[in-house]
Amino acid sequence: MLVLNRWNDFYGASLHSVKANAFIYFQGRRYALASTVCHLGPSPRSGHYIAVARHGPGDGDWYLYDDHRCTIAT
Repeated sequence: MLVLNRWNDFYGASLHSVKANAFIYFQGRRYALASTVCHLGPSPRSGHYIAVARHGPGDGDWYLYDDHRCTIAT
């Protein structure tokens, strides 16, 4: 699990974009990106979470999870 804490108490949100590739290299090992969780909201204490996850092996389709809805991510 890779965690990007993009909030701090003084400045609030760090609004720069984060680019993620299909693979992440960390401490000499390669990890395949399988899912991500995103926070949508004005502060770390208020907002909504969604998830995007890959289904199937290799280049499977990506799905967006938002509460009770599950749709193919575009």
